[in-house]
Amino acid sequence: MPASDASTGYFDYPRPEVVALVPASARRVLDIGCASGALGAALKEREPREVWGIEINAEVAERARGRLDQVLVGDALSLGATLEDGGFDAVVMADSLEHIADTRAVLALVRRLLTADGKLIVSLPNVRHWSILRMLLAGDWQYAEAGIMDSTHLRFFTLRSATRTLKDAGFSVEHAEGTKIASTAPEGFLEGLKTVLEAQSLNASSLTQEAELYQFLLVCSKAERG
Repeated sequence: MPASDASTGYFDYPRPEVVALVPASARRVLDIGCASGALGAALKEREPREVWGIEINAEVAERARGRLDQVLVGDALSLGATLEDGGFDAVVMADSLEHIADTRAVLALVRRLLTADGKLIVSLPNVRHWSILRMLLAGDWQYAEAGIMDSTHLRFFTLRSATRTLKDAGFSVEHAEGTKIASTAPEGFLEGLKTVLEAQSLNASSLTQEAELYQFLLVCSKAERG
């Protein structure tokens, strides 16, 4: 959905599956891409805590101001540079990382902002979803107003590439899970594709399970650097 369309519920979903992964012990949380603050409000309702937000869309950020303790409007990299080192017990990036061009820089920023035992909670759309594979095999790559192929997405991730990106940025993935949507792959599609891939000596052992996941939810900690 276009970022300019603030009239719908696109920006107002509390993301309970993400909220559930934020540690109860996190007293100060930064939500990068906080939208209208629904997720942060849910966090504050669950436990007493301070929640800050960063949001590039000024219209929805104004709505977030009534829900969160502090809302910064603008680019995450520029605004994040003004925040103190180790100032947050948790950072949430719920479907925002794929909208940022400089993945390495924003993850370096997040690492700096987290306390030594702080957690990064990431939600990412899965480009290995069966619907995307089917589209590619049909020779197409079509953007949409929302979803995995949202026209504002700048980066695309599989579980393996997301884990590698986070590891390269100095994080360890402690927990990974996925969400599904109501529609499922056409009968026999993934099994047939797996057979073809394995015939080409490609490891497709995770295909049938991973391709049913619409998005990944990852909980990360700061890895020690040698």
